[in-house]
Amino acid sequence: MSAVPFLTLDWILFRTLDLEIKKDTKLITSYGVNDPHTGDIKNQHEERDGDFVKGSFSLHEADGTVRIVDYTADKFNGFNAKVYKSGVAKHPLGKSLYHH
Repeated sequence: MSAVPFLTLDWILFRTLDLEIKKDTKLITSYGVNDPHTGDIKNQHEERDGDFVKGSFSLHEADGTVRIVDYTADKFNGFNAKVYKSGVAKHPLGKSLYHH
């Protein structure tokens, strides 16, 4: 059984209809996926206060690490993101492409 992401109506309307955002608009959106069948594990959270947006998302990489992105955006500073990686990458043992 696959997990179904949780989407708020505000998130769906804002993302799909490209609504005009008023100066005093405040939105908080979040969703997550945790599908053990496919290994798809990710989360996202975003807050908007007028023209200022801050948020973060994370996803589990195929190598076992987790990528985390924290971001902010506004009309003066543009989009700014900080990317972090946690965990230790693990690669399956197999035949090498290079011979000694």
